[in-house]
Amino acid sequence: MLSSEKEPITLEERVVTAIVSAVTAALTLLAYFIINFALAAKSMSGMPLVSSFFFSKFSAYIVATATIVGFVVGTERMAQLFSFFWGTHEIWEREWFQKLCVIFIIATAVIMVVHLLHDTRAPS
Repeated sequence: MLSSEKEPITLEERVVTAIVSAVTAALTLLAYFIINFALAAKSMSGMPLVSSFFFSKFSAYIVATATIVGFVVGTERMAQLFSFFWGTHEIWEREWFQKLCVIFIIATAVIMVVHLLHDTRAPS
């Protein structure tokens, strides 16, 4: 169906999409916070960082941005955007994207190991 054939999005639909987008962004951040809090609880060193991120202006900006983008782009596009972040978008099934994710994970692991080794060296 061409975009010109679609019915225009009403103001009520935009407001509802904005509200749902804000709640969804907040719940996604909450899930991130809970997972990282559980991982940081083992060492206790990361807890202040995780808490300061979740209760920061940056988190408020993420929720506000999701609200504004949800209002502007509408329901279908917002659903596609969130499906990408949750790993349910069709791009996650493509082989090139999976390879890219593996490269990203390996690079992140290498950076973490280098960072941890750098921090554990005795001061000179």
